[in-house]
Amino acid sequence: NPAHAIAAQFESMANVGVSVAVMACNTAHAEPIFDVVQDILTERQVDLKILHLIGETVSYIRKRHPDIRKIGILGTQGTYQAKLYDTAIENAGLEAILPDPEVRQNKIHAALYAPGFGIKTSQGVVSDEARERILSAIEHLRESGAEAIVLGCTELPLAVTEESIDGMPVIDPAKIMVQRLIEETYPEKLLP
Repeated sequence: NPAHAIAAQFESMANVGVSVAVMACNTAHAEPIFDVVQDILTERQVDLKILHLIGETVSYIRKRHPDIRKIGILGTQGTYQAKLYDTAIENAGLEAILPDPEVRQNKIHAALYAPGFGIKTSQGVVSDEARERILSAIEHLRESGAEAIVLGCTELPLAVTEESIDGMPVIDPAKIMVQRLIEETYPEKLLP
């Protein structure tokens, strides 16, 4: 469990004056990690507000896309196993649309981890093969009823930079967190 190392980094950040922080990794928000981080920081009395990537993303969807009810989720196997987005989306009264297991493995997982073309194995370089597999997974989710797509892995927005695909919103949690960090720290600098 990386929670102890993450908590140590947050504590170091607080010690140099950071007041608000976020973890960029979606999977690190799984309860066995995130809750332990919070417990450690509470126990050590670390004064640091941590924004919750998943919760903030769902709040953004409800606020910015109030008519959208069915949210497609792209993510790692860990994100799916921990039910990070689907639980949060369903708790918000929305419907989570998940890709079929074959699409998860052969499209999303391969686009992220496959030797030779996977984004994570290529130091963040997005190959045509990786992008095509991700776009195929997005189309699969659209055909399954998704009205918006959440890019639930930090590397996915490297491959899908569009804010919408054929009119369907593509939600980048990292962009949401940047906006939230500015709102929390220097709201006067936030662009409209």
